[in-house]
Amino acid sequence: MFDTGASHHATNDQSYLHHLSEYGGPDEIVLGNGKTLSISHTGRTSIPTSTRTLSLNDVLLVPHLRNHLVSVAKLCKTNNVSVEFFPFHFFVKDLRTGARLMRGVNINDVYYASTFPHQPIHQLNSSIKTSGSLLSWHHMFGHPSIKVLKLLLNNLGLGYNKMSIASFHCNACSLNKSHKQPFGDDSFKASKPLELIYSDVWGLVQISNDGYAYYIIFVDFYSKYTWLYPIKRKSDVAIPTIQISS
Repeated sequence: MFDTGASHHATNDQSYLHHLSEYGGPDEIVLGNGKTLSISHTGRTSIPTSTRTLSLNDVLLVPHLRNHLVSVAKLCKTNNVSVEFFPFHFFVKDLRTGARLMRGVNINDVYYASTFPHQPIHQLNSSIKTSGSLLSWHHMFGHPSIKVLKLLLNNLGLGYNKMSIASFHCNACSLNKSHKQPFGDDSFKASKPLELIYSDVWGLVQISNDGYAYYIIFVDFYSKYTWLYPIKRKSDVAIPTIQISS
């Protein structure tokens, strides 16, 4: 679990740590509800990423801690990285190159790493083995394809209604994947001014001091010369049209 308020890294599993040493200090872990937990040992571990390993130093071994805890502040200082949080996920980035080193997910308003030392996320905390609608998971993981989404959910041990696959539909994905047909080349070529004129009416807009609420525009296809007339009513379009025609 990635926590911006944590001052230290902590884990409840001794097997994650190396260079283990017994802790003899007076400090304890203080939880958000005021409860305190004793610290038995300290050690080191690391988080593998796609390009390099992130070091976690001075990790506290707290036997009764419920979740593995990564201090965002210590992670950033030790490894020269940044952490960017988004509604449904977060990224750890290399400060020098800007490259994304790892991605995590937001599950039940808690940010979890996609990997922790040598174990997948579903082995870290059984409390995240929860069920949700397929569409909810789809939104949470950033709109992946059904194939990728199923792979993610199965690997993370997250439940979903398999009957909903056949009827699955995401409006946002459909809109973003849609494309307009390109406009074809206009075969008409004007050879002289006023041979072809385009016009359009714009309004209703804020009424001017003189009572005008609409505008009609005329564009000469050949010269691109433009006329603009304010009109008070939409039915008045005939007046400037006759003037242009004459």
